[in-house]
Amino acid sequence: MKKRDKIIYGSGRLGSSILLQLVGFLSFYLYFEIFLLNPFLNGVANAIAKLVIAYSGFHMGYISDKIKSRWGRRKPFILVGAPCLAFTFIMLFIPHIFNLNIVKVFGMTVSGDDLSLFIYLLIFSSSFNFFYGFLLTPYQAWMPELTEEHERIEVSAYMNFFNVAAAGAATIITFMFPIAFTGKGMALIPYVVIVCGIIEIVGYILPFITLEEDMERFVSQPNLKTELKVVWENKNYMLWMVAQGFFSIAFTIIINSVLGFVQRILMYSTFELIIASVILLIVIIIMWKTWSIMSNKRSKHWSLSISLIMFTIIIPLSIFGLIPNELFGYIYIALLASSISSWYLFPYVIIADMAEDDELRTGEKRAGMYTGFNSIPLNIFQAFAMLVTGIIFSVLPSLGYILNDTNKQTIIILSIFRELDSEGQIFLILSYFTGKLSLELPNPVTSGYIFFGPICVIFMILGHLVFKRVKIDFNLEERRKSKS
Repeated sequence: MKKRDKIIYGSGRLGSSILLQLVGFLSFYLYFEIFLLNPFLNGVANAIAKLVIAYSGFHMGYISDKIKSRWGRRKPFILVGAPCLAFTFIMLFIPHIFNLNIVKVFGMTVSGDDLSLFIYLLIFSSSFNFFYGFLLTPYQAWMPELTEEHERIEVSAYMNFFNVAAAGAATIITFMFPIAFTGKGMALIPYVVIVCGIIEIVGYILPFITLEEDMERFVSQPNLKTELKVVWENKNYMLWMVAQGFFSIAFTIIINSVLGFVQRILMYSTFELIIASVILLIVIIIMWKTWSIMSNKRSKHWSLSISLIMFTIIIPLSIFGLIPNELFGYIYIALLASSISSWYLFPYVIIADMAEDDELRTGEKRAGMYTGFNSIPLNIFQAFAMLVTGIIFSVLPSLGYILNDTNKQTIIILSIFRELDSEGQIFLILSYFTGKLSLELPNPVTSGYIFFGPICVIFMILGHLVFKRVKIDFNLEERRKSKS
């Protein structure tokens, strides 16, 4: 595979990764903190969405193995999936345009209701996840078809370069969203998500036009039951599914919690949020390259194990978030980034290697099946994680009111509002509705924002116990040469 084609293939992930990470970071947070949906209903809607992607990811991988069109096997899914993914993403972020967001004043609901907002979230979160599986599983199944084993770390590196770029863009957008959802910023949200949707569509145009499938490698009409049996009987693959599932529970809970932790516990200002996002991006890039080098010198298993052990040790430090210390937040974010970066690098390579290992043993090509089947247990685990998140935020006690400067300003303004004459009151009201005055009514802060770390340790330990039995290093190149 030419270097140019490797870069083009990797670049396709930029837009969809931005969308996925924004949904991952923001969907639970936005509907909980901004749109004020009941956290348990929030968790249920997102859990159902994960079950939807479990279906679409697997089914579309199977279909893409057997479909035949003038564009090949994988390209039809890009043609349909890219615009549909963008549309559902945009709709997910704009319920306030349809007046579906809930408005509360000191705990009293004055507008909106949980049921309508829950149904809206359920529809568009599920459809987004469906089209993500529809698009990405066939696209990912291209890797073992377009590359040889020795090329996959490099291809994965390009993919992860764009994933990291997406992470940087998504991190900055994520940290700016809570600020944007005040005053005039509300009107900008549709434009921001539309631009993100356009980037995702454009990102798949070049791979669609440039990359050509080798039709001699076409897999003709595989039998679903037979293929499932082969995959199910691959014990090493199934062990990886379980280990990855436990790890993904922890990562999903963390993703749902980290923005609230930074904003509500650490109470970072806009400038501090930008610094934190830059630290996160730089550390991920440096450590991503480090883990790649270490995997070549030692092994993939050793490198991934070390990074996940680091993560298990670091994540429970969230309990120290209540100690006012700006430096702690930066160090905590940097340490998390250093260990979580490996999670961006290895899973794609592991699945591709396992698919080729199966091909060398059986003589059959099942890249789509291995890639698609992976989504079933993975997203079932993540669905469970969404339910756990909803329970954490609805059951754990409140920490009370932790007031930032905007909250304090709000309380002061409201306290003097009644003392003003009618002209003064009108002036304040007009200033608020025109965005010149920012009022943020304080909401109680759940203790879930500090206890999510220790809870995640449980699932990380379970993952480690299974992962130590998984083989992810294969001598595929020599086996391929011996067969030829």
